[in-house]
Amino acid sequence: MIAFGCAITREDEFAAYAEPGIERVAEPDSLVMLKRGYDCIHDPYNEMLAQAGERDDLEALVLLHQDLSIDGDDMLARVRGLLAASPEIAIMGTIGARDVPGLAWWEGEPRGYVTAPRLVPGGTRLQYSYGAHEVDSVDGMLLVLSPWAVRELRFDRDLAGALDGYDLDICLQARERGMRVVATGFGASHHVTYDDFYDRQRWIEAAVAVQRKWGEGLMPRLL
Repeated sequence: MIAFGCAITREDEFAAYAEPGIERVAEPDSLVMLKRGYDCIHDPYNEMLAQAGERDDLEALVLLHQDLSIDGDDMLARVRGLLAASPEIAIMGTIGARDVPGLAWWEGEPRGYVTAPRLVPGGTRLQYSYGAHEVDSVDGMLLVLSPWAVRELRFDRDLAGALDGYDLDICLQARERGMRVVATGFGASHHVTYDDFYDRQRWIEAAVAVQRKWGEGLMPRLL
């Protein structure tokens, strides 16, 4: 059973993007967890991990932003295929990078792809690679966690004031324990705008929090 989870702060975005995507690929036995009314993403995501982790039949947990639409019909087949081929995979995403210098993963060596219809006028497609590639971190717009990751990892509540760092942090947790993080374009669209995407003060807080926890230069040493 592959489960899905979404933390919702805007009902209109969820109804327009995440909900149709989940309905497109979910199977009859899929567990769908929707959490509302939180001021940070750590708590609802950790509640979803705990709930999904109780299922003996769990194959993977898909966590997606409310403004992320799953466009490809073959996503679950690809998730199963990758996990079967490499049990060391803990986390997968649609886009990420190697040699990540910090929160700005695109300043590393990006892998994967995603469509961004609202990021710039006319939209754009961030296309870096096809296939599955091991990376330092994937972007939190879409996180696919293995059963091991669901039961062993947690989003760090101490980084709650730095919401941009939660995805990098959990990827580093997995890699520190010898597991793999993989970027593989799943066929998804992130309906984010630049104003939603970048808040300078929030970004600085995130960078400081992640560096304080992990130290400078840790990401490159993991590969």
